[in-house]
Amino acid sequence: MSVPLPDQRPQLIGKTDRYHFSLSETQTEGLHTRDEVDATVIQAGSISGVLAGNTYTIMKHGAETADAEEQLAEVHVIDTSSFKAVSNLKLSQPETTGLPDDGAVAFLKESVLSKWPVEIPPHIPRLEVMVQESLFVRLQEPENSGFALAILRLQLNAIVLLIKCGIEVTRVPVDASPNEQLSLRRAVEQLARAKHLLGLRNNTEEEYLYHKTRIEFGILGSKFSILRFIRNDGTDDIPEKVFTFIRLTNCGFETVYVTIFSINAVGKISQVSRMNGIELPPGRCETVLQRKNLPIGLPITWPKEVSRTGPLEETLSFIFTTSPVDLCHLAIPVQHPPPPEHRLGFSGLVQLAQCIASGCRRNANAVDDENILPYSTHRIVYSLIPETT
Repeated sequence: MSVPLPDQRPQLIGKTDRYHFSLSETQTEGLHTRDEVDATVIQAGSISGVLAGNTYTIMKHGAETADAEEQLAEVHVIDTSSFKAVSNLKLSQPETTGLPDDGAVAFLKESVLSKWPVEIPPHIPRLEVMVQESLFVRLQEPENSGFALAILRLQLNAIVLLIKCGIEVTRVPVDASPNEQLSLRRAVEQLARAKHLLGLRNNTEEEYLYHKTRIEFGILGSKFSILRFIRNDGTDDIPEKVFTFIRLTNCGFETVYVTIFSINAVGKISQVSRMNGIELPPGRCETVLQRKNLPIGLPITWPKEVSRTGPLEETLSFIFTTSPVDLCHLAIPVQHPPPPEHRLGFSGLVQLAQCIASGCRRNANAVDDENILPYSTHRIVYSLIPETT
């Protein structure tokens, strides 16, 4: 289990069914829930992946799964701490007035994306509303001031969006028009979407794809010669305006499909591979280039929104699957209003990609054994070096 917590360093890693600070394991996937003085409380919180906005089905103790015909109630989480979640209770049986005295168990029904914290200047209600209405970000809590996905600062007569190291992404006037406000919101949410894509992980062991694909990423010289390979440990750098290549070799015994995205420093997601991924039968080696009239390398360009004051961190993200899958919507800018939510029957990966793309809820019970799509991810991080003048 790997739970990405925006406010915690390091991340929580371990088995999902262990009690906190113990090697003992629970015998059910349900979470203990009980009525307290003024609310219904799930006895688990953000450390266990319980998020504000999640919906749970409430069953009697002893239940191993959710059952619509036997459920006692549904709860909608409205606030969480590390180990508890306060929820609104909606009873399913009119003759009942609350949960049993010994409590009940909650099974996840619908989940939302975790929201990344954003720091905003005080006394600007318009910015507070913008963040509170977002499906991707939330206001940074005063007690968790150590990390923020982005910072909105008031500078002279402008609102400036900054990311780490003080890099400016965009700015709008203090008295911004509706279109300028929407542009600012999209820029903030694009950072969050990119962060979720970079943190994409498998939810279950059954979904994990073991493969033997070799990845080589490098810089091209003249006449398609290989100038040098890029180290795969995040310590290498690439100057802007060079051309690069990606070489994929399937050293395994099963066909895999590879979808590749490039994520720049301001969160822009660009699809490098074709729509349904690159098909790699056993033994095949394929070099990824940009193809126009003639094949050329993949160009390394500087984000037009950012000044050339220092290196930027950029990433290539690889998603390996056992069958073709269309993940193009991850590279489409945030839409307002978002597109319709997912439908039943899609694989866990497709549902998760739709959530990242649109902020929609994910149905925890939508994926059955027939729709499990094994996948795995890999990332190559590098520093983009500005061209010297």
